[in-house]
Amino acid sequence: MSTEWSERTKPFSSIPGPPRVPILGTLLPYKIGFKKLKTYHNDVCELFFKYGPVVREVFGSQTIIHVYDPADIRQIYESDGKMPQIPPLQETTQFYRKKKDMSLGLGNLNGEEWYKLRHAVQQMMLRPREVSYYYPLQDDVAKRAVKRIHEDLDRNGSVPQLHLLVAKWILESAGMCCFEKSLGSLSGDERERLSHKLVELNIEIFKVYLLSHVV
Repeated sequence: MSTEWSERTKPFSSIPGPPRVPILGTLLPYKIGFKKLKTYHNDVCELFFKYGPVVREVFGSQTIIHVYDPADIRQIYESDGKMPQIPPLQETTQFYRKKKDMSLGLGNLNGEEWYKLRHAVQQMMLRPREVSYYYPLQDDVAKRAVKRIHEDLDRNGSVPQLHLLVAKWILESAGMCCFEKSLGSLSGDERERLSHKLVELNIEIFKVYLLSHVV
């Protein structure tokens, strides 16, 4: 490392962020009800405007660094190496899959196991020639989703609970990729009601995950 680079490098402790308290870190506003977990995404946006492109939060014993500049994000990903170490997407799901002796999936794996699975998926789904195979299937799903959006518009031109409709769109798209078959997530019949339930359960899983990091 050059002398010039060393002189310009700031210590980790200099990364700005919201006020911290012992044990809880920056979680105090959520514990006392001043802030809500369901609007955390808005809080993260506010952190950027208040503290800049790199922000530090401390959730109990965990430190989280928010990076907002696309150039910085790209540099981080380019520095990951062949087998990056990534925290599990959902620790509750990881625990359940381990208990049931199931495959942990890409979102919960690291190291050699992650690389083998990622390499297999990349060969099947990320090459341009392979991706083009799914265009007609995804186009049909997209058209059905857009049709539902128009059907569900209220008098104000908004779609009530749009996030649930988008989630069912994603579920239907995933079904087309994995099974080349419609799951009926946008069908308006009993199959959609089942998909709606799956979406709600997935939301609950994320809530449990967030609460486990706050309590």
